[in-house]
Amino acid sequence: MKTLFLYLLTYISFNTFGQNPTKGHFQNEVPTVSEGFIKEIDENGDTILEFEYNANNLSLNSPDKVVKKYKGNPYFGNKLFAGTVTLKGSEPSPGFIGFNVVKGVIYYSPDKNTRAIELTPPRFTLDSLVFQRMDDKVAGAKKYYYNIALEGEPMLLIQHSGSFSNTKDKIEIAYGITPGSKYEGKFVKTEEYFFVINNKLVPVKTKNSFFKSMGPYGHKAKSIVSKQNLDLNKGQDIVKLAMQLNR
Repeated sequence: MKTLFLYLLTYISFNTFGQNPTKGHFQNEVPTVSEGFIKEIDENGDTILEFEYNANNLSLNSPDKVVKKYKGNPYFGNKLFAGTVTLKGSEPSPGFIGFNVVKGVIYYSPDKNTRAIELTPPRFTLDSLVFQRMDDKVAGAKKYYYNIALEGEPMLLIQHSGSFSNTKDKIEIAYGITPGSKYEGKFVKTEEYFFVINNKLVPVKTKNSFFKSMGPYGHKAKSIVSKQNLDLNKGQDIVKLAMQLNR
């Protein structure tokens, strides 16, 4: 039983990325193998993951159906992508990929009918987006994947990451303790932008010190941001800055 449990934790069925209920998959931070999966959008436009599985009700000594809901999604783009995986010393292998930004790993399958395996390759693509490990190439880079948003000098990178928090707080009522939230937990995704200057990672910030850290591009970057009233808290404005610095 232990071997089977570990096997199920290692693999994930790519059917979990669809809209219809599926069988036997494992989702990050979900403590069991689920027999049903539903992805829906709530009234606020947030993604809600709902898992349904069979369990035993110990107090009644009878089978019971358990439903758990999670707010958000740990996967980049909330979906499965067609792409490629490049392992060290090998050519790119096409297939279907899900990038879990909370764990920093991908789930790869050569086709939609094959159970996927968890991988941490040096490089992979999701559609036309390129993700690559940079810790052995760029000073200051973490052991994580960076999306190469813009090639050239200076290069622009985006780090997509995330976190999970347990929202199932306990509150006491007359009959004992009951969950205080209808969600088991919440996934939150974040984006950080970086320039590569003189082979060093420079985080994009709104402070004036950012322009000093841009080295030979500092004066031009400050001029572009000022004249075009760019907001460095917005990803689209950071991309505009990068494109003009590359001219």
